[in-house]
Amino acid sequence: MHKEDPGWPTVGGNPRSPAFGEYDVSTGAISHRTITNTHHDMFCPGISQLEDGRIIISGGSGAEVTSIYDPVTNNFTRGPDLKLPRGYQTTCTLSTGEVFTIGGAYSGNRVAKNGEVYDPITNTWTYLPGADVSPIVTTNSGGYEGDHAWLFGWKNGSIFQAGPSKNQHWYSIAGSGSVSMAGTRDTDDAMCGIWVMYDAVAAGGSPLYTNSDANQRTHITTINEPGAPSVLVTGGQRKSLIFKDTDSILVAELFNPITKQWKQMASMTVPPNYHSISILLPDATVFADTTVDHSDGEIFEPPYLFNADGSYAARPTVSALSTGPFKAGARLTFTVEGVVGLAQVSLIRTGSVTHSVNSDQRRVPLDNVEINGKEYSPRLPNDYGILTPGYYYLFVTTPQGTPSIAKTVHIIL
Repeated sequence: MHKEDPGWPTVGGNPRSPAFGEYDVSTGAISHRTITNTHHDMFCPGISQLEDGRIIISGGSGAEVTSIYDPVTNNFTRGPDLKLPRGYQTTCTLSTGEVFTIGGAYSGNRVAKNGEVYDPITNTWTYLPGADVSPIVTTNSGGYEGDHAWLFGWKNGSIFQAGPSKNQHWYSIAGSGSVSMAGTRDTDDAMCGIWVMYDAVAAGGSPLYTNSDANQRTHITTINEPGAPSVLVTGGQRKSLIFKDTDSILVAELFNPITKQWKQMASMTVPPNYHSISILLPDATVFADTTVDHSDGEIFEPPYLFNADGSYAARPTVSALSTGPFKAGARLTFTVEGVVGLAQVSLIRTGSVTHSVNSDQRRVPLDNVEINGKEYSPRLPNDYGILTPGYYYLFVTTPQGTPSIAKTVHIIL
């Protein structure tokens, strides 16, 4: 979603008539309706945000069906069918504005679910036989169906697959597609694990191992937080037991990539396990929705919203944002109030999440900033591999770590 005063939709799967719920962040109002026009069972699909802010939902129990949600009209339309029926696949928006998907043998025949790519201009899916899925399949006994690939869109339409297989790969959508080895992340696969891009660096890379969090977890969600890089982890179980609350982990944890340390946060009230989600809101709080076994949502207020005595911290305000949309390499201008010292500026791409999968999410720090009094003018990265097209939250953070309420920035090709 990309409204300044957004409602956040959730979709659940009932055969051919999924239930749609919308939570209005500003008023707290909740509305419900049933989606019947696309004839799509949206249970366990792939979800990605397109350049124009629409959400493409593909596969799931609806197998080859694709639906497209438009937040402007608040309606769904039927999209083109996938070339292969899929469920439990990952989709990923690319630097070209296209959407790549791979895997997903939960639905349809259990055949090799090689890659395909969606072109929003022609509104078509193209099968990529060279984007072979077999190198990324894990050793879990379930076969393909549980392999939610950890995908990042990168330069020139390339895709980096970081997991859950211990073997990492580069995929390309050029021609009939291709795949090449990119090294080994670890000695074991990490089924039902998670991934997040908190700092897009255009340089070489290699695995970096760090301290473990306090709780072993599966079916969890990660959230990029504004300001200095930090990653919030919510929900999960100590062992994967779908549709059960056994061994639930209620406490959230925060990872600091600079210190490589984990810190325990507040605990949730309702078990957030299989099918639970968490997502960053424009006011820098986190919305956490529980599993299909519960009908509860909770709002988490991170520590950066508070002073040491527990009172709410004064927040900076952003106004007079230059008119978009913006292309990569452009310069933004806006006015900042309520900051003593230099503020930090970052963009966080609005997310779309299911089954711990949020390949839309990425944090892009804006370091090239000209400052003239209260006027800030950051230069956007000149690379769509870093600045994937779509909608972002613009946050300004005080030196003490307190973020503004976000402004929405639209990045186009």
